[in-house]
Amino acid sequence: MAAQPGSDYLYQPGHGKGFGESALGTTLTAEMTELDLKPGATVTVHSMDVDTDWPIIEWVDDKGLGRMTTIEPTIFDADFTIV
Repeated sequence: MAAQPGSDYLYQPGHGKGFGESALGTTLTAEMTELDLKPGATVTVHSMDVDTDWPIIEWVDDKGLGRMTTIEPTIFDADFTIV
């Protein structure tokens, strides 16, 4: 199912790792772990990137800061479920 802007999703990756840790392929530092999108986090699809049509998601990190990133659609479909 295509990402729906304005909808909330739960990040539930099968590998059980944070998004940044998975993308990097190695363990993150403690500081970077605080900023990472963690399994079990709720995100909102902000919009779709105009150039790639990838979903732009937003969430709040462990420091309470708002974060945004794009997610490749096949990863989004596999790791995110609508709330």
